[in-house]
Amino acid sequence: MPDLIKLPLLKDHHSHPLLYASMRDAIDFSPVESRTEANRIICEYRERNPDAPIVTGIGWKSELFDWTIDELNTLPPMAVFNVSLHALRYNEAGMNVLQDRYGDDVFQIEDIDWYEANLRVVLNWFANLNASAEGLAAFYRTLETLGVGYAEELLLIDENEINLFDHAGLTDRTRFWSAPDTYASLSAAAKERVAGLKLFTDGAIGARTAALKRPFVADGVEPANHGMLIYSDDELPGTIEHCLKAKDALAIHAIGDRSIDRQSQFLNLLTEISSAGVISALSMLN
Repeated sequence: MPDLIKLPLLKDHHSHPLLYASMRDAIDFSPVESRTEANRIICEYRERNPDAPIVTGIGWKSELFDWTIDELNTLPPMAVFNVSLHALRYNEAGMNVLQDRYGDDVFQIEDIDWYEANLRVVLNWFANLNASAEGLAAFYRTLETLGVGYAEELLLIDENEINLFDHAGLTDRTRFWSAPDTYASLSAAAKERVAGLKLFTDGAIGARTAALKRPFVADGVEPANHGMLIYSDDELPGTIEHCLKAKDALAIHAIGDRSIDRQSQFLNLLTEISSAGVISALSMLN
């Protein structure tokens, strides 16, 4: 019998470990193909977990099915993320649960433009629902069974998340990336732990918010939808330059071809005018 070759564990350079750890008991909707099946799973989950304040889920494929508002309100308190995380379905009961914890700001989720511009805020709400060092450790053990030993945090929530990684003994198995406003709120010591900043410049394909040159295929009579850009042409160059002055590494979320082309143009321009002469930038596609 030939000697076995042991491969090293893989590294995931774009993940959200605390969010996924916090939602490790959430429903996985990735294999669900119909609204009827989804409703059954939600109700069965609620029956098994009657004390859970809200039923959460990830992996919903919005191209396969969706709910009406009336139908959502017949279900237990719920919030389900699209597979891309860039779309969220919830009902009134679920919003009331989130409001009790995070205040009236949660109602802004209803505005899709606000949602995309503040995606990090929404994801942080859910990451904090069950955040713990024990949950992080359990999540990394699950990753190991999948052959992954390292996962970078592309959306640092706050300084407490760094503390949770320290307590779990996992700081050598990740790097932290932060939104600009989160970075500004950190202590000097915590800032030293951050590898770079991250900007969102458009949405995602699954949520039909990625900025495209050609429109998404229309369903019915809706107007042509080319997705959305988070920053205007006037805002983006200054925003990028501000980030690179704060930290010399920048991860840019750009999914649609319209957004990718625009980022490339601005980054080339900034490279030409940068007094340092060197700009470290990373285009992150998810």
